[in-house]
Amino acid sequence: MKQLERTEVTKRDSSPVRACLQLPSYSLMEAMEAGVWIVSLSGITEYINSSLCRIVGYSPHEMVGRPLFDFIDRENMARVQGNIKKRSDGQSESYTMSMTRKDRTTIHVVVAANPLFDSKGSIIGAMALITEYKTTGYEVTPIKPKLKCANLRLHPESIELSIDEKKEQLSVFLFKLLSYFIQHNDRVISRDELIQNIWKNEVVTDRVIDSQIVILRKKLLNFNGVLKTVYGLGYILKSEETNPTAIAKNKTKLGKGRKK
Repeated sequence: MKQLERTEVTKRDSSPVRACLQLPSYSLMEAMEAGVWIVSLSGITEYINSSLCRIVGYSPHEMVGRPLFDFIDRENMARVQGNIKKRSDGQSESYTMSMTRKDRTTIHVVVAANPLFDSKGSIIGAMALITEYKTTGYEVTPIKPKLKCANLRLHPESIELSIDEKKEQLSVFLFKLLSYFIQHNDRVISRDELIQNIWKNEVVTDRVIDSQIVILRKKLLNFNGVLKTVYGLGYILKSEETNPTAIAKNKTKLGKGRKK
C-alpha cells in the first residue's frame, strides 16, 4: 500500500469499521480495478483505494474522515441518504449516479453497494465498488464490477468466496487469482498473462502456477462451472450456462481422478 493510504489507516485505527477490516484486505483492495469506498453508517469516509482516487481526482488525505455527502452532487443527496438507510437494513443493490470530480467535471458511475459487518454479524458500515460508465458513440453503457459467476460470488470486504451462499476464507493471493478469472471468464488466459497481472512479472515456474490452480480448483468443487486447462494456451473459467455439456464431461473426469 502506498505510504499515504497507510498513514490514513493508522490515523483512524479506533474506528469500528476500520477495526473489522483485516489488514491483508487493504492490499487486495488496492489491487482492484474498481474504486472502493468504505463509509460508516453515519456516512463518514473510512477508506478509499487508489482506483477511486483516480476516478474522483481526490487523494485519501482529502477524503478519509469527511462525510461522503461532501463529494455527492446535490441532486443525488437525498437518494444517497436513502441508500445508506438500506445498507443499515442489510440490503445490497447496484445503481447509477453522477458525481463531480475535484476538477468540477461530471462523471457517471455504477455503484455496487453492500453492508459491512463486524465479527459478530452487526452492520457497522457500507462498502461500494464504483466504476465509470464506458461510452461508445452516443450510447452510454454501465460496466459493473464483476463479483459473480454462476453460483460463485466473491466478498472483497472479508476475502471470502461463497458458493450457494456457503462462505469459505481465501488467502489474499487466491482471492486475486480467482477475481482475475471471474473478471475475464469465458476466455482463455495464458500463463504469461497471469504472471504479468497476478505475479507482477516475478520469476515464476510452471510448477508454482500449476500448484495454485490445483488449490483453486479444490475450492471450486461445488461451482456450477469449471476452471479448465486449455493445453498449450492457458486456462479458462466457464460457467454451466456457457457450455454445460463440456463442463459435465470435465467434472466426470475430475471425479474419476479423485477416486483413484
